[in-house]
Amino acid sequence: MEPAEHPLLAATVQLADTDGCLLTGRLSLRSHPWLGDYEVGGAVLLSGSAFVELAVQVGERVGCTRIEQLTVHAPLVVPVGGGVSVQVGVAAADGEGRRLVSVYARGGSACGGGGASGGVWTCHASGVLVEAAAG
Repeated sequence: MEPAEHPLLAATVQLADTDGCLLTGRLSLRSHPWLGDYEVGGAVLLSGSAFVELAVQVGERVGCTRIEQLTVHAPLVVPVGGGVSVQVGVAAADGEGRRLVSVYARGGSACGGGGASGGVWTCHASGVLVEAAAG
């Protein structure tokens, strides 16, 4: 593991069997109070722009900094009392240089016990990253 040096992500892991990459972190209102600025219907949600930022960060590590597609499948709720573990992964490139990206999260303790989600990982967003066009 290497430090991610990012406000939302703590560590980077190079995948052993591919040229993919995984970034991980833990989000909470205690460590990231500014996340509380995006509240909808009484729930604190990770904003759409934060999902874009997460995808770009993992893409930078593998040379794919342009988002071709990004779909938010489910809102990522940041609990008022507690936190969520986040994993942002990028797969190996396909024959055209495109890479699948995904954002997963789960509540509860850092090791997955307890919490509203019972430690189950949920895919909140997925998409495709490509190399930035030259010039």
